[in-house]
Amino acid sequence: MRGHIPGSRPLVLGSPPPAADEESARALAHEIALRLRRHGITGRERLVLVDRGDGMGAMPAAQMAELAGHPSVAILLGGIAGWEGDLEEGAVELEPVREAGADLEANPQAFPTRQELATRLADATLTILDVRTPDEYTGRRGNQCDPRQGHIPGARNLDVGELFEGRPTCFARASP
Repeated sequence: MRGHIPGSRPLVLGSPPPAADEESARALAHEIALRLRRHGITGRERLVLVDRGDGMGAMPAAQMAELAGHPSVAILLGGIAGWEGDLEEGAVELEPVREAGADLEANPQAFPTRQELATRLADATLTILDVRTPDEYTGRRGNQCDPRQGHIPGARNLDVGELFEGRPTCFARASP
């Protein structure tokens, strides 16, 4: 399937950095907000992200848009592969936001820092969901690329693949 959904704009926001402190997150949020404004995005619209359909492009981009302060970010289920309407081809003319004060204000809470997480492990209002496989979560047979095995204390486990299977799943609660 070639082309793009009529009225859509090309936008690449990248992926979140692996380890950001709050200062780095604020600087990144500012850069992402500038990119969004260059594409005519103000923060007053509903921002729907479209990728191939696997979520690999839209999910990190959604987190980046939330970091930049966009209050209404969504992902088109099924992506471009699931789109049944017509497609357009060719270049898209962008209309940057020129007005002062678009409604984007950095939201560093979109990326919790390691320090924040460490201080909140006993906080009942915090839920940590580890979406790796059960073997990676328990540290039995983790991926060779994982620098550490096991899980963050108190984290629950739900393999990311089970999110897409459509059946209810119970969370495995970490042992103290």
